[in-house]
Amino acid sequence: MAPEQWIQSKTVDSKADVYALGVLFFQLLAGRLPFIAEQQKDLMYLHLLEPPRLDLLAGSVSNSIRELIGAMLSKKPSSRPTMREFIEQLVGMS
Repeated sequence: MAPEQWIQSKTVDSKADVYALGVLFFQLLAGRLPFIAEQQKDLMYLHLLEPPRLDLLAGSVSNSIRELIGAMLSKKPSSRPTMREFIEQLVGMS
């Protein structure tokens, strides 16, 4: 869940979908989720406050892909790309 879904689920917009796609993208490339915890409260803490472990992607993807995933997993929805921006950036990398 995107950080805003944990605390203000009624105000969620399409940026939460970008976050979810960032989680999936990270998992596909790293072979694990960006945040792992045994208890839900700990998982919530990680999604709300801790940066993703982008270093786990080092050596396997380009810096531009890591930066894009980092932006997608931003804690602030306003700092995330729109889905259109994500697609344009991804296409521009090929």
